[in-house]
Amino acid sequence: MKPPTNISARASASAPRWRKPPAISAAVRSGDLVLRGRSEPLRAYEPLPEALFAAPATTQYSEAFAKLEAGDIAAMPAFAALVGMHADDPLAGFHLRRLLNGAKGVRMQLE
Repeated sequence: MKPPTNISARASASAPRWRKPPAISAAVRSGDLVLRGRSEPLRAYEPLPEALFAAPATTQYSEAFAKLEAGDIAAMPAFAALVGMHADDPLAGFHLRRLLNGAKGVRMQLE
């Protein structure tokens, strides 16, 4: 499986002629990235083909992400369950590792 590709909300909104690849029809939120030298986060998304977007695992991911965003302690078990059922999901695994290492919320400082 190839690594996820993220698209920032600002980049796609500021490029009115930007066209998503034909196989990509939807996206899920990856998090809010704060790049070195910036104070404002970029909202990032992982583009998905329609079939994958409509899958139950995507709904589970969205529910787990909402818990993470709300600061709910149930986010860690939600991501753990998702990774247990879909070990090949790199984004769910990424958030689970973040939580296991003490991270909180969806904002990520990139240095």
